[in-house]
Amino acid sequence: CTAAKGPALYHFLVEERHERVMYLDPDIMVCNSLTPLEAQLDDNDILLTPHLLTPQPTKMAIEDNEIAALQHGVFNLGFLAVARRGQGLSFARWWRDRLLDYCHDDIPRGLFTDQLWCDLAPSFFSRLWIVRDYGCNTASWNLTERVITRDDGGIFKVNGEPLRFYHFTGYDSGAGRYMTAKYAPTNSPVFDLWNEY
Repeated sequence: CTAAKGPALYHFLVEERHERVMYLDPDIMVCNSLTPLEAQLDDNDILLTPHLLTPQPTKMAIEDNEIAALQHGVFNLGFLAVARRGQGLSFARWWRDRLLDYCHDDIPRGLFTDQLWCDLAPSFFSRLWIVRDYGCNTASWNLTERVITRDDGGIFKVNGEPLRFYHFTGYDSGAGRYMTAKYAPTNSPVFDLWNEY
């Protein structure tokens, strides 16, 4: 499934000629407008979201979250956005080619499906923007730095700003709910979010 993302991105940009492509994993729930992300593609060709935005505060969180990011990739490829121009097209071609031949879960060899490849992307593509919005790609792996709330109108927020999308990784296995309980045991709005999903 992850290997299909690169060829699909290339197809939508090059063959169908869409001006912009925004990808979201099927285990993501959009909670607020994604317009700010679309606007970031006015000035940048590629958008990626890191798993983490701040150093983890405890040894347990370092082991669960920072080391996991080192093994699985700095960026979470449950989201990406690419414009059909310049480096966006170059990125789409490069990522497609890597995934066609090397999209494997082989951490000892330095591979983890589609994600680890994008650790190289900031070095290769200067028009790549790292989205540092706490409301994007919020998930169990970054709840140490993000507090979910819900306002009187029922709108979910993270650290006081709009929660744009939440990533329910490990939903079927129960791992996501386990890690949520581990890192946000008293944050009841995050459990409301899980129940609504």
